[in-house]
Amino acid sequence: MQRIQQFGQTWRAAYEDPAFLRRLNTPALAAAWAASDFYAPFLPVQTRLSCREILAAAAPLLAAAPAPEVGWADFLFNEAVSLSYPNHARPAEPDQKDLALCGLLALHLLFREERRSLPFDWHMDFAFLSEEDLADDVHTPEYRRFLAAWESGFVYEIMRLSGELTPYSTLQHSAGVHFIAVQVGRALKAGGGPLDLSLVSAAAAGHDLGKFGCMPGERVPYLHYYYTDRWFEDRQLSGIGQIAANHSTW
Repeated sequence: MQRIQQFGQTWRAAYEDPAFLRRLNTPALAAAWAASDFYAPFLPVQTRLSCREILAAAAPLLAAAPAPEVGWADFLFNEAVSLSYPNHARPAEPDQKDLALCGLLALHLLFREERRSLPFDWHMDFAFLSEEDLADDVHTPEYRRFLAAWESGFVYEIMRLSGELTPYSTLQHSAGVHFIAVQVGRALKAGGGPLDLSLVSAAAAGHDLGKFGCMPGERVPYLHYYYTDRWFEDRQLSGIGQIAANHSTW
């Protein structure tokens, strides 16, 4: 019960956060989400959560705007992708866009609680670096900016939505690559190798982000390197991006 109460406090604080409200066209829309407890049936988290089930539970809140023709799950996915790649943005009403951000925040908060509650699964979870890992890493400032961009861009939520809406397993691949790369990197560093774990972690986690940037009809196996590079360059993360965007040549 205490854990659920703590989650409720975190939930309300997230929807009342001035930084989040500034992202909305109509900040007042977030008040209903802050006051809602539709998340309660999902707590305590005992199994992997479903984006579709979470959004179904949020249906009364999403009804504040007309439902998109593609459905809310697909709409949230595209809106999240457009945060990273604006050329994916589709025409929509301002309230629809606001509700998409509110829905993405709900997924983010519940997936974070899922991560805290369930055993670590290296095909589904990212164990980003600890403060101890970063203690002597010269690229720590860039790594922190990477984590901030990952979170504000709802990158993990993009991967979870993609896993339910498409036949692709970008999450399982990226999470697995990250796990193996960090494990090997830690071993090399422990053996005295001149290694920056922050570069390894961020580049491994983000090496396939460009797959979401590819437009319909574009050749993903070839062009995702370009879009991965754009994601990192647009966020002034060129040190990490140089590795991530050239991952097939390293």
